[in-house]
Amino acid sequence: MQQVNEFKLPPDNVLPKVDPEAQRYGYNCNPLENRQNLEWIGKLPKPSSLAVKQSIIGIGYETLDRDTFDSSLTFGPMAASGVKWARMQTGWMKCEKERGVYDFAWLDKDVDALLAIGIQPWLSVSFGNPLYTPVEGYETWAEDHPGKEVPHHVRGYVGEVPMYHGPEAVRGWENYLDAMAKHFAGRVTHYEIWNEPNTAPYGFWQTRGRYADLDRSGFEAACARDYVELVKISSSAIRKADPTAKIIGGSISLTLDACFYIRNLVTHGIIEHIDILSFHPYGDNPDLGLAERYNNLRYELDSHGGAHIDIWQGEAGGKALDLRSQYAQAKYVTRRYVADFRIGCTMSSYFMVIDKRAYDTGRVCGRGVLECDGKPKLAYQALQSMGWLFDSAERAEDLYIRINSFGTPLMSNLRLTSMVTSKFRRKGIPVFSWHVPEKPEMSIEPGQIDVQLWIERDEQLANPVLIDPIRGNVYRIKEIDSKTRGFRFKPIGFDENVAGFVTLYNLPVTDYPLFITDQAGLDNN
Repeated sequence: MQQVNEFKLPPDNVLPKVDPEAQRYGYNCNPLENRQNLEWIGKLPKPSSLAVKQSIIGIGYETLDRDTFDSSLTFGPMAASGVKWARMQTGWMKCEKERGVYDFAWLDKDVDALLAIGIQPWLSVSFGNPLYTPVEGYETWAEDHPGKEVPHHVRGYVGEVPMYHGPEAVRGWENYLDAMAKHFAGRVTHYEIWNEPNTAPYGFWQTRGRYADLDRSGFEAACARDYVELVKISSSAIRKADPTAKIIGGSISLTLDACFYIRNLVTHGIIEHIDILSFHPYGDNPDLGLAERYNNLRYELDSHGGAHIDIWQGEAGGKALDLRSQYAQAKYVTRRYVADFRIGCTMSSYFMVIDKRAYDTGRVCGRGVLECDGKPKLAYQALQSMGWLFDSAERAEDLYIRINSFGTPLMSNLRLTSMVTSKFRRKGIPVFSWHVPEKPEMSIEPGQIDVQLWIERDEQLANPVLIDPIRGNVYRIKEIDSKTRGFRFKPIGFDENVAGFVTLYNLPVTDYPLFITDQAGLDNN
């Protein structure tokens, strides 16, 4: 007798229909569509940055000092993004083209435009200036390379450290910072000293042969000592001109680990001169190694008397050069802000607002949430969702979320143990999220989980909703008869005698965060 192996499909609610946009954006399906326990009720509100009271959400306006994009294309979309912070580079050589004569008009225009739409600019003061930091060959570069665009390090005197060009250059730098801080007092509140100084001997900290006789450890220690000296000089000049200014130090590239460099920063006294430490955790997976790097920064600060110093994620982004990569970039955006918030960063800046073109090749950078012509990418919609979700968000260690797979078929325990969760309150209402920290480009198939929460009785989710931040969709979580569909939702959860527990069954899990909150948060916006 022929044996027939019976194979039963899972309930139809766990087999999402194919999204009509799937092929366009390079993903397989909408993980929240066609589920019997989810009812689509509308779209997430579009946030006004002016209306957002406070938020960690920042965006990058870097390289405007080198005229790499048209900022006027960005202000309309950013006004409706929920972004509250914008990082800008000041470009010494663009502000002072004649010794002692400062022209901040180009920077005024963008600072004022951002303030008008509710976004606070913060200035990364940089870089060199040929009036004070001349480099042989820079002035004749274009003549010596006909037909080629001047590269960034020449075009902006990037990496030319004032101290390495003598006392006159240092005095020029101090005067420039004094003029800038006085000019922007009352409009700009935060100043960051330099950009990625730990990229020496090239990149943004050109040593030009200094310390060549030292080994790598000695070289890094010397460069860290010099950077602390630059921070000391710069912070003194800025605070003298504007005593209310906040100073950001570090701007550390953490594409590679920088433990030794960071240790030398704190041992050489950087804590005495800064209010905030910033870092740049580039990489194609926002979650990978982030907590370890942040914890290293936090330890070094705390153990050297810097427990009062905040940590900002100052620059990191993902590329999208075509439609198929836009989905991966949108996932990166959602995960970037969640990852930085959950570890403790008090500001997170995505790089960058709009695609810029390379100086020497004309190639598009691809990291912008807007295309070169200002057209929004899928990542812009994700940015809007995060702007809404993190409006007045506060970390909530008293809340509890755990992911389980009770009754869920084909769920790897490895995926469960690697699950990333977050919890916070948005305008006083609990919000929870979860996702699998896979590389965004992988686009894993969605799974199915149970979400276990513990919430105080007076904060119970009377009308729980599920939010997809990439598509901006909002779903009501319905009660389904467990006997017929395998779903159930109880206001109390496992045991009605145990106050506060809530279990939501058979919810989707993806490689970007999904959020649960109460519908009241949407009704009240």
